[in-house]
This record gives sequence, structure tokens and C-alpha cells, in this order.
Amino acid sequence: MRLLTKFSFKVLLLIAVLILAAVRLDAQSLSVSGIVSDQSGTPLSGVAVIESGTNNADITDLEGKYRISVKPGATLEFSCLGFATENVKVEKAGTLNLVLKEDTTMLEDAVVVGYGVQKKTTLTGSVASVAGGEIAATKNSNAQNMLTGKVAGLRVVQTTSEPGTFNSSISIRNFGSPLVIIDGVPRQTIGRLNANDIESMSVIKDASAAVYGVKAADGVIIITTKQGKKDRMSLDYEYNLNISTLTGLPRPLDATQYMTLYNEQGWSNYERPAKVYSDEDMAAYANGEKVSTDWYGNVVRNLTPSHQHTLSATGGTDRTNYYMSLSLSDQNGFYRDGGLDYTQYSFRSNVSSRVLDDLTVSLNLWANMDTKNEPYESSGGIIRSLWRQRPTDPIYANDTEPYFFKTTLDGYNPIAMSKSNVVGYNKSTYKMLQSMFSMEYKPSYVPGLSAKVSLSYDTTINDYKTNRKAYNLYVYNDATGEYRPNTLNSPSRVRRSYATHQDVLFNAALNYQNTFGKHSVSAMFLYEEEHQKGDNFYAQRDLSLNLDQLFAGNALDQEANMSVSGLYEYVSAGFIGRANYDYGGKYLVEVNGRYDQSSKFSPRQRGGFFFGGSIGYRISEEDFWKNNAILSSITNLKIRASYGKMGRDNALDFQYLTGYTYPSSGYVFNGVFIAGLTDKGLANENITWENCYTTNFGIDAEAWNGLLGVTFDAFTRLRKGIFGTRSQTLPNTTGTTLPQENLNGEQTTGWDMSVSHHNNFGEFRYSVTGNLSYAFTKNLYRDRAKAGNSYENWYNNDSYRNQGIWFGLAENGQYQNWNEIYNDPLSTSYSQLPGDYKYVDWNEDGYITDADRHIIGYSADPQIYYGLTIELYWKGIDFNMLWQGAARHWVAYTEILGTSLWGGGNSPAYFYDRWHPVDPDANPYDPTTKWISGTYAYAGRQADVNSEHRILNAAYLRLKSVDLGYTLPSKWTQKAHIESLRIFANIYNPLTFSGIKHVDPEHTSQNNGYIYPINTTYNLGIQLKFR
Repeated sequence: MRLLTKFSFKVLLLIAVLILAAVRLDAQSLSVSGIVSDQSGTPLSGVAVIESGTNNADITDLEGKYRISVKPGATLEFSCLGFATENVKVEKAGTLNLVLKEDTTMLEDAVVVGYGVQKKTTLTGSVASVAGGEIAATKNSNAQNMLTGKVAGLRVVQTTSEPGTFNSSISIRNFGSPLVIIDGVPRQTIGRLNANDIESMSVIKDASAAVYGVKAADGVIIITTKQGKKDRMSLDYEYNLNISTLTGLPRPLDATQYMTLYNEQGWSNYERPAKVYSDEDMAAYANGEKVSTDWYGNVVRNLTPSHQHTLSATGGTDRTNYYMSLSLSDQNGFYRDGGLDYTQYSFRSNVSSRVLDDLTVSLNLWANMDTKNEPYESSGGIIRSLWRQRPTDPIYANDTEPYFFKTTLDGYNPIAMSKSNVVGYNKSTYKMLQSMFSMEYKPSYVPGLSAKVSLSYDTTINDYKTNRKAYNLYVYNDATGEYRPNTLNSPSRVRRSYATHQDVLFNAALNYQNTFGKHSVSAMFLYEEEHQKGDNFYAQRDLSLNLDQLFAGNALDQEANMSVSGLYEYVSAGFIGRANYDYGGKYLVEVNGRYDQSSKFSPRQRGGFFFGGSIGYRISEEDFWKNNAILSSITNLKIRASYGKMGRDNALDFQYLTGYTYPSSGYVFNGVFIAGLTDKGLANENITWENCYTTNFGIDAEAWNGLLGVTFDAFTRLRKGIFGTRSQTLPNTTGTTLPQENLNGEQTTGWDMSVSHHNNFGEFRYSVTGNLSYAFTKNLYRDRAKAGNSYENWYNNDSYRNQGIWFGLAENGQYQNWNEIYNDPLSTSYSQLPGDYKYVDWNEDGYITDADRHIIGYSADPQIYYGLTIELYWKGIDFNMLWQGAARHWVAYTEILGTSLWGGGNSPAYFYDRWHPVDPDANPYDPTTKWISGTYAYAGRQADVNSEHRILNAAYLRLKSVDLGYTLPSKWTQKAHIESLRIFANIYNPLTFSGIKHVDPEHTSQNNGYIYPINTTYNLGIQLKFR
């Protein structure tokens, strides 16, 4: 602790010194103003106007105007991306207009790659990048969701909008969860990032990721946060007001609808037809004598507000640059009681200083704290209950508050479940500090050489508190006038749990790059070491007093323990090397390698070598290309290829060791309980990481000086040594638990592409960017036992077969009338009705059997996904629209979402669109009965669960985000010392086209679909910049 205190003091002192170094005092000055334009006369915004040798600077507004005060004789530097820098000496005050020329020899766009930066034009790997501004154009509280549709090969699936939940899945080329690098350090915290802090994101999809070795098999996402730059200080403030509405949470049936379907379900029983509810029962609700209970409306509110504030400061001098930001956001959930909310505080500080001419030091800090409050009952449980409860049950016993009614179906009450003051609460607090200190030395006597060391320390603290409250539900006794209680969640209990994680990463790198004539070379050698450890414990007591504190509990039944999986300590080390060669920007080569060691493996398997190599050929740099009038219109054409081996160790957990689980059950001997031991099974000293071999072929092309850009990649990844257990190929009884082994394999194949176009006509600018990806995974060997016959062996065999295959019956519509039933040779049941589901006789044997089941879909990740972004700019107006979608993906819902009146309870209202007799009292099996058609069959008639009637195509096209903004003219704002003021409106998830009509197509079927829904969000905001 004393060491930590000294370290903290030094850090604070360093920050203070760096900031104070940025402060300067100016003497007398001359006022200079003017307009900066391009060669066509169009004003240029965003041009940096800097007094050389100082931090005195301005930036041109949307009309190209600037104003700055400088010392007599000072030199003004005008710089803008894509234009040659101009230096002008100031002799007198007044007007100074300037025309900037396009810079055709400027350095190409830089792309962040593993442990470095490379030029986009000479990049040989499959690496895509996106700027932070493009990410922030999509407004969402989870930064991970803001990446959707923006990069070819990158897929993000948002399964819920629950405040404080960060479970959106992200994958590259359907490989799995990628390694995430934030400012050079592995960190899985994209969701909590403030998108306004992001400078850029790179996605590494091929063997270029081999520099990350055993962690890189699923690809790498590199996020770089904003740094300061040489400029006078600017303050930026952004405020967002968000109003969210629910989508994909269908309402349940009302009482009349419910009773109608319940009666129809009784009538559909051919052997014993029965009508449960009488006409008088239904008339009571129809004439208003009784009121249907709206469980949905009493649990859910349709509009929920949230807010976000972000304040940032950036600037710098010749020696010191800084970027700092502070943000606050809060979200509210859809419970009418308001028991679900989330609050986040975040602070970032990125400071760098050239303390000596050859030495630069940097310190990056990110502190985050967020808190989530929610009822003791989960969102899934509450949603299940509000769909399931009968609308004929009251909310309160005898309609009297606060006596919540014990429902007749399962004894739960969803309104009580959603109230924290009734059932108790869960409170989770997440605290995080991420830090990195680095020093980079660039000796002037060896051009191109640099040495850098960095040390990062990250820590997280998860603090959970659960208060389970005992509460009563009631049944009213008319005879006695008493409310009979039924107690749930007894006894009341409080539980506290605490988990910590620390991660220390050290690396030291040597870099060299130089150009000798047409030969450009660069090399890197790096050593990296990482130390991770975690700890946890929990304690709980049954409460004796009505206080939500441990001290108020009963010591007799108290419990204190820990999670064994949360107690760990890992150490890993790696030696990394990379070399690049470039001849005249035409012939390109890169090789890289990494030797990893990990304490997760046995000493005999502790080390592994991973490698990657790529080549590129820029045919557009050949003279015959440049000198051809037609070919030269394609200003950049590069073909490239890569191959490499990477590792995967995320499922390893010291399987080479064995031991015992204690305590594990036990027995009572002589009145004393004796805890037992359980053998953890056989160890496997030969287990090691999975190996993945990636091959990629790509083409990059740009035509007409960047007006059109195309990138195409085809790839395959061979994954070997996937963990598995010989549970089928060895006897069932072995006397112990079998170990995991490197048994199985799979192969992922596909392609992805992106197309971009941008242009301008005077003050009107636009850009269109689209991407499309296709990938599927095929199992290779899968350990399994042979089945009893050849058909079962084929049907159940996963080896050498695409993943996620869904075998089922193809649908063939529904029976439209009695004649169709009578004349259909496949209709063999005497109890079939109009509206019943029909199936295809796939093998044409005249019967519908299991032999007709064939591949009708895939339950794995979508094989096709895509995105389209359109941006427009004109006279201060900016417009951004993002479309995205997916295809070749199927989903099936069970229980309430898939079956009408499941389990005797209520149903979503969409089941009311069904086939039914015109006369509700008519016998459905009477051939003279007239029918009204619908989407679903007659109540009680269910489709085969493994058929196209139940397995739904989840393909969709979604308008993900629309953003419209207006930046006020600077002449309106400069008097208030505001450099720029932008107001904007944004809609998130406003429109979706899908064959799935009642829930969101990304709404997973996990947990039977009982998941907090996805929102549509309306945003209003303002952005201010002060200088």
C-alpha cells in the first residue's frame, strides 16, 4: 500500500508537471484573419493555423475563416489532411487569405496494426479501419453496438437493451470472440467505452494477428483512444437526451381473447371436446361488468428516458499534448415501478510529453464506475410471468391494495415481482482503473531507430449486494372476509459478494525503419510479460431484522465461501518479431512470429511458436500501368496473400493438474455432519492450446483518385486441437472423470468485401460505403460413438458436416378446406381440421415420417451479414444513415413464444390470428362448419417443433441509425466565444424488415426467449466547442 501511495503521488505529480508545461504567456501581438480555400475556391474547414514554435493556434470554420493573434515576424503554419502545408511570415496585422494545394506526395493514411502503425497503401494483411467519428455517428449506450455494420467481416449482435448489460456478441468472420486491444493492452471493455474518446478502430482478420500469438485465433480488434495534438486548448461538451420505446415485446391476450382460445383448445380435443368458459363468463368482460387484467401495462411503461454528458479538453505545445474527458450517463429500465436503472461515471486522461529531445513519456488513465439497480427477480422471470398469467386473475386479492393476488396458474404475480420494495433488489457496482505508462526513446544519431518500454496496470472490482425479501401473495376468502397469505422468498436474506481482478502487462520493444533509395525496411522486436490474478468471496445471512445489512442477520445459518473459478493466477510471456520490406511501394513483404509461454500448461507443453507471413504486389505502380490512359484511372491496385498459424487458449484452466473438490456433499456420522471429497478426475499433461491456420487472398483497388474504392478478401481458417472429452468412444464407466483432450477440428471458409464512393459538388459532399460478408463453418473430426444402424449413424453424425444444421420437415402451407383434407393422400388422421399444418413428402414415399426430415436451416451464426452507410454534408447540415442486416440464420422459439396457451397459461396476442369457425359454438369436426382463415392453426393445434412452421428464417434488413445535424454559422456563435455549435437528432433501431413479425430478429431463443427486449431510441443532443 505504501508503494502504491508513492506511485500514485508520482503519477499525480507527473500530470501536474505535464499540464503546467503547456502554459505559456504571450507578449504583444498582431491580429490576422482570413479565408483558407482549395484550388477550386471552395472554403476549407478544419485547417489548422498554428504560430510556429508555440501552442497558439486556430482552426478554420465551415466557411474557411480563421482569426489569430501572433507576435510580429511570426510564421503561420497552415496544415490540413490531403493538402500541402504552407508557411507564411506575418509582417503586419490585417487580412491574409490562402489557397492550399492538394498534396499528391503526402504520406498515405496510417492504419493501426499489432504493436505499430503501417501505411494503408503498403499494408499486406487483411486489416480494416474505421474512424472514431464514424463510430460515434450511431448513438447507443453500449459502444460495442455502435460498431454494427461498419466493417466487412465484423458482426455485432445486440440481444438486449437492458440497462447495464454488456452481453452483445461480437465476432470476426464468425470465428468467435476476438481479442480486444485498447491503447496497446488486451482489455475486454468495449461496451463501457465512451465513443467520443475513440480515435480509430482497426480489425485484423488474417495472419497479421499472429503477433498476438495464442490469443489471436479469433481475430483482433485494436481501439486507439484520442491523444492531444499541438494546438491551443479546446473544450468540447456534448449532451444527449434519449427516449426509448420497446420493440419486440408482444402484448398478451386480453380476457375475452384468452377465454375464446381456451374454449377452442377444448373443442379441438376430438375424443373429449369441452367448453371451459360459458357465454355468461365472456359477456361479463364484453359488457364491462368485469375488467380484463392488463399485466403488461401494469408492469411495463412504454417510454424510458436517459441522459449522457461528456466534457473533454484537448491541446498541446511543441513538447506536451493532452486529452482529457469526463462523462456521466444514466439509463432507466421499462419497469413502471422504476426499479431498474444504471449510472456510469467515466474519466480519461491521455498525456504525453517530450521531456528531452529524444525522449517522450506518456501516461494514459481511464477510471470508470457504474452501478446497476434491479429487482431481485430477473428480467427474464418477470417477462415470462407477465406473458403467462391469466387476464381473468386480478392484480390484488379482492381488488384491494396492497394485497397482491396469488395467481391461479403458478402462484406468482409479475407486478409484485417487478417491485424492488416488495421482492428485494440486486445492486451491482463495477469499478475499474486502467493505466499505462510508457517511455519512447528515438536517438537522433540513429535515424529510424526507437526503443519503447511500457507498463500497464489494470484492476477491476465487482461489488454485488442482493437483498431477497420475503413477501406475501393473497387469496381472499369471501365467506370469512379474510386475506389468506402465501409467503414467497422466505426467509429474507442479504448476500454480499466481492470479486477483484488485476492485470499487469510489461513490454519492451525495439523498432527500426528506414529507406534506402527504393528500398524501405522496418523491423520490430518485442518482449512482453503479463501477470493476471483474481480473488473473490461472498457472505450471506438470513435476516432477523428488517434491515438489508449483514449485521442484521441470523448467525445460525450464515454462510461464507468463494467461487473456486474466481481464484486464479496466470503468468504468460512472449517474444515477438516482425519485419517488413517494401521496394518502391510496389513489392511488399511481411513476416512475423511470436513464441508464447503460459503457466496454464504443463511444463512439457508450456511453449508454442506462432507465425504469419504476407506478400503484396501494387501493380498500379508499374510504368505500363501509369502510362496507360485507361488503366491509370485505377490509381491503386494491390493484390495480396497471407498465411499464418495462431493459437487459442481461452478454454484452458490448468487441466494438466488434478485434485479434489472440498467440501463436496457429505454424510452424518453419530449426529455429526462430515464433509466429503470428490476427485476432480484424470489430468492430461499433454493438453495444449488449439492451433488455427489462416489463409487469406485479397485485392485492394481505388479508382479516379479515390472516388471509388473496393476491397475483397477470400479466406479459410483450419482449427485443430479443439478441446473435447471421449465420453462416447470410451466406456461409460471408468471410475473417474475423463480429461479434456485436443480432439476435434473445424474449418471456416468465406469472403468479405467493401465498396466505397465519395465525391463533392461545390459545398455538397457525400459518401457511400457498403460491406458484405459470407462465412460458414464445417466440422471436421468430432469424437463420437457409432450408432446402432447406418441411418442413425448418418443422421446424428456431426463430423465433416456444416455446423448448426437443422433437420426438419419442410412446410407445405395449411389445409384450406375440408375437400383439401379429404383429397390429400398424406392426410391420414381422422382429427385433422382446416388450418392444420401441411408438410412436404421429401422422399416421396406417400407418408410423412422422420425420413422426410432434411436440412431446412442453420442454427449457427448468420452466414451472411452486411452494412451500408450514407453520409451527406451541405452548408452546415450533416446527415448519416446506417443500414445493416443478416441472412442465412434461423431461430425457433419454444414455450410461450412458440406455443399457443403453453402450459395452461396466457399467450402473446399474435396467436389470436388463427383459423377458427365463423360460429364459435360450431363443432369444428363437422364438415359443414364454415371457417375463417388466419396465420396460425386452430387453438390447440400445434406444428411439428422441427419443421419450417416453427423454425423461422431470421434474415432481416434494419435501418440501424439515422443522424441529422446542423452546425450554426460561426458568425452566430463567436461572440459567445463558441467556436462551433451543432445540434442533432438521432434515431436508433427505427425500422426493421423481417419474416419474424412479433419479436426482434436478433432476439435470441436462449432462455426460451425470456429476455429484456431491444429498444428503439430517439436522441436529441447538442455539441459545443470552446477555444
